[in-house]
Amino acid sequence: MDVGIKILQDNYKKEKDSYIRERILIVIELRRGESTRSVARRFGFSQGKVIYWKHRFEKEGLKGIRTRPRSGKPRKLSDKDVLGIKSIQHLER
Repeated sequence: MDVGIKILQDNYKKEKDSYIRERILIVIELRRGESTRSVARRFGFSQGKVIYWKHRFEKEGLKGIRTRPRSGKPRKLSDKDVLGIKSIQHLER
């Protein structure tokens, strides 16, 4: 799947989910010719994480970097509640 850097940057700007934005950044840097090791070091990720998202993107394109539904009991908190908790935790650091 050939998705250009411009399309990735546009999706990055529109995306609200920080995890997906992180994955888009990984792919952008790899598309710019950075090595998986270099990207991992720059962003503080494991090289395995960078390789995982690289392969998912290569196989599935932008759809592949989305978070997949998980099995199990659904959470009781809304996305808004989770973000509120995360922001409180961030302030406490």
